[in-house]
Amino acid sequence: MHISFVFIVVSCSAFHIVSCMHIVGTWDSGSFSSLLAKFSFNRVSDSAMDGGGYVYGNVTLQYGAATDDQQSLASFSLMLLDKDAFPKYDDALSSQIFDSCSEVFDVLVDQTNYEMINRCNPKNMGKYIVEVPCPIDQICPTEREDDLVQDSQFTFQILDSKPRYWYLVLLACYPYDNESMTKNCTWAQSTSDAVVDYNIWLVNGYPNGSFNFNPFTFQFSYEKQTILQMFMVFAFLYTILFPAQITAQCGQSHPLVKLLTLCLFLEYIGVVCFFIHYVLYAVNGEGFSWLEHMGQLFQIVMQCCFMLLLLLLAKGWTITRTDIHQKKIVFAVWGVYSLFYVFLYFWQMLMISLVSDTTEYQSLAGGIVLALRLIILIWFVYELHTTRLQESAEPKLKFYKYFGIGYFVWFIHLPILVIIAALISPQYRLKAITGMTLSGDLLSISAMVYLLWPSRNPTYFKLVVDERKVLLQKYGYAYNTI
Repeated sequence: MHISFVFIVVSCSAFHIVSCMHIVGTWDSGSFSSLLAKFSFNRVSDSAMDGGGYVYGNVTLQYGAATDDQQSLASFSLMLLDKDAFPKYDDALSSQIFDSCSEVFDVLVDQTNYEMINRCNPKNMGKYIVEVPCPIDQICPTEREDDLVQDSQFTFQILDSKPRYWYLVLLACYPYDNESMTKNCTWAQSTSDAVVDYNIWLVNGYPNGSFNFNPFTFQFSYEKQTILQMFMVFAFLYTILFPAQITAQCGQSHPLVKLLTLCLFLEYIGVVCFFIHYVLYAVNGEGFSWLEHMGQLFQIVMQCCFMLLLLLLAKGWTITRTDIHQKKIVFAVWGVYSLFYVFLYFWQMLMISLVSDTTEYQSLAGGIVLALRLIILIWFVYELHTTRLQESAEPKLKFYKYFGIGYFVWFIHLPILVIIAALISPQYRLKAITGMTLSGDLLSISAMVYLLWPSRNPTYFKLVVDERKVLLQKYGYAYNTI
């Protein structure tokens, strides 16, 4: 347990910089190129100033990280590349050509957004490329003061009519003139290694105050907008449902009811973790990434526990049987699935690139999880059918029928979501999948709370009830006075 906790903390720390839209960190030019952020901008109004997205901030040499000579020679490029330019930029880097800087910028100047680049004149580098590091307490050499957001050394403004991804990149290349200021110009790799500090914001809307300011969109990349509202609504609904289940459990001591309460608790805490993270994210552009990761883990454990609950009911435990038939097999299959599900989470967190638009289920680990879930689904249907053949009471047969139909949908909803995710644009994927997942979980848990409600015990279930409380209530005594 201790090792797992340390691993989670280290993983969260590693992903902190690229997961938030207020990015603060350091960059060593020895790494040549680094992707700092991926962000989708959208127009929030028709105003030329207020309506677009902005990237702004400060990039300076780290104090004491280099000698005076190195500081005077250090010259790099901070670039904002659109979704058309970035793949070609990435391919140029992957080609490992000796003169890679020249190759990279030959690619960029062919793109529509970079036609204004004058490779001979660093003072006119185009509106989405700036020479860094900038002098401390001064604007970047290639910027104009009138174009800057207040207290920033550089500013990029994006006025896309439709949402699309942009990529913020630092590159150890600079423009230089090897003969004159008008010809034979190219880009070259910086000969000076240095460490750069950056403090950069990526936002939707004008940062220096605007009538169009919207806290639900300002800090959020387009694909994450409305996520906060979703978690706010579901946190409120679970705040109502969870106390109701705690009240229902007070008169029941059966492990099945406790398992349902555990599932509801895990989902509730997971949703609250996400909600708190996104509220803080809306305030400071960072949030607490460890809360986001913990929220995901809570929801993964809930999914596994809820699957165990369904398997036990399919076996007829507390309905037709008083014991768990083939107990070791049930827990072995469930344990294997749970381990792969948790492993998939870490696979997605550590192995899937920020650049990639694929989902974790398009990997080998994801395929194994989906295959196991479908196998368990077939087993669930088989066990439910077998249990139903051993039952003769009409109300319980009716229960098995509707229980099987309802939770068959729960089992297949994940494969369906994977198919939908593959068909939806990445700009809308997260919002759609999050909404459908939260809605499906709430309906499934609420239905189970209804089925296991104390008043329904005599009809379907053989749950152990606190007989002392029942007798006291029957004769009108106050239970809580004892």
